[in-house]
Amino acid sequence: RLGTRVVERSVLLQRRRRERTGENEHCWQIRGRDLSLDDQLVLIGALTLGRYADRHGRRVTLVYAVALMSVMSVACALATSLPMLMAARLLQGIGLGAEVPIAAIYLNELAPARIRGRVILLFQTVFATGVAVTAHVDSRASPVLED
Repeated sequence: RLGTRVVERSVLLQRRRRERTGENEHCWQIRGRDLSLDDQLVLIGALTLGRYADRHGRRVTLVYAVALMSVMSVACALATSLPMLMAARLLQGIGLGAEVPIAAIYLNELAPARIRGRVILLFQTVFATGVAVTAHVDSRASPVLED
């Protein structure tokens, strides 16, 4: 996942900077599989908050899911320890798991029948384009790391 790759690169850059400067600060030891745990919670978010959306409304649940992802994104940026980062990423995964399917269903319900297919196609296209653009920007903005 792109987020995992960005965090791994950031940690690696910090570690290499500390090695060059001789700093003795504790350096987080993060593996890709540790950061990908949030992907597993995407399923949990989709299943649990999907049921919640059926009972309490998609709009309210969508707002909660986006708020959870937003707050946990800030928590990831401000994390001062590995356990704090992992906890924030796990909760972020639950929010993402709820947001994607609930938004698609909500759009499907709101869109008039004659343009429903185009609306859902646009929703999916914007998501995929965002991932591709982010990967491209990351490849240009991040320095090339040697192993």
